[in-house]
Amino acid sequence: MHEETLPSALFPQPPVVWFAPERDMCLCGEPLVVQKTRRKTVLSMTGPFIARERVLECSACSRTFVSDALLQLTQSPCKVAYDVLVFVGRALFQRYRTDQEVRTELLGRNVRLSASEIDCLGRKFVTYLAIGHRQATPQIRQAMRLAGGYVLHLDATHEGDCPALMTGMDGLSKFVLAM
Repeated sequence: MHEETLPSALFPQPPVVWFAPERDMCLCGEPLVVQKTRRKTVLSMTGPFIARERVLECSACSRTFVSDALLQLTQSPCKVAYDVLVFVGRALFQRYRTDQEVRTELLGRNVRLSASEIDCLGRKFVTYLAIGHRQATPQIRQAMRLAGGYVLHLDATHEGDCPALMTGMDGLSKFVLAM
């Protein structure tokens, strides 16, 4: 019964999902026309799907418009959705899984990635996390000021010859302060 309910058994062919810009008029006031339609396979935690995106263009000012909804799921050139990126990052750094263990877990969800792609996604996850923390620094400082300070906890991890990932966390709020 388990094999029969796997996403790969239920959906042998990935579904096609259409995406289009959320506007039909340019910022200059002119109507938008179809410039092209592009296709890409997106690997998501709900299973792979084929994204068909209609790109619109203004004939007056040549500005192009793409789907914000698709950009919220994955970066423009990437085939891996953000939910897979987060799953991989959390599996590697919170649940201490190896690339191969993560690959096996993803295969059970009909997401086929190589171990090297998983390694790359893990690095990208850490980079995005660092950028997010940098952007949130003013809000974190204000929250710690209002709380009357912080208790600093330090932890580090590394695998083989890889550089160590060191984290500083506020023990009171559980905010990660630095990586």
